[in-house]
Amino acid sequence: ETTHSFLYQMLHGIPNWFHEAIAIQTNERLNCTNRQATWGDNYLFEKEKGIGGIDMADGNYLTYDYYRKLKKGQVSLSAAEKDNHYIAATLFIMGLKDDYKCGFNCVKDIVIKLREKEQNNCMLGAGETCSVVNYGATWNIFWIGNGDKDGGELAANKLIKATVEDVVGKSVTPLFDLSGIKY
Repeated sequence: ETTHSFLYQMLHGIPNWFHEAIAIQTNERLNCTNRQATWGDNYLFEKEKGIGGIDMADGNYLTYDYYRKLKKGQVSLSAAEKDNHYIAATLFIMGLKDDYKCGFNCVKDIVIKLREKEQNNCMLGAGETCSVVNYGATWNIFWIGNGDKDGGELAANKLIKATVEDVVGKSVTPLFDLSGIKY
C-alpha cells in the first residue's frame, strides 16, 4: 500500500492495472532488510518455492508456467479474469521479466521515464498536455497522456506502452494484447 502512495505522488491519472503492477512487483521483488516479510505477493510468486500464485477459474494457479501456457493458447482467462486489473498487472509484470528481461530495475526505469514525460508535459503548460491542472482555487487530475485525442484510460495505456517500448527497446504489443490491456 505504501507503493500506491508514492506512485500517486509521482504519476497522476494512471490506470488501476499499472498501479497494481508496480505495487505487486515491489511487494514481491523489493529487498530492503532481512527483517521484512519473506512471503512476497500472492499474485506474483517468486520468493518462495512451492505452488504459489492465485487460483484461476480453470483450476490452475497464476504462475510463470500459466503465463507461458496462456501465450501458447493452452489455457485461457475467464471473462471475470479478463476484467481483473490485478491479473492484467501480474501478467504484465511476468511478461516483462519472461519475454523482455525487464525485472525490478527495468520497471523502475519505466516509472522514472513516465514521471519525466509527465513533468515535461506539465512544463509545456497545463491544460491539454498535463495530467494535473490548476483551475485557480482547485486542482484537477486527468489521465496521464491527457493531450492525446482519444483521452482517458486508452491514452494513458498508449503512453505507458510507448514508454515501456522505449525502455525495453522493442514492441510490447504482444504483451499488452495477452494481458488484455487496451491501447
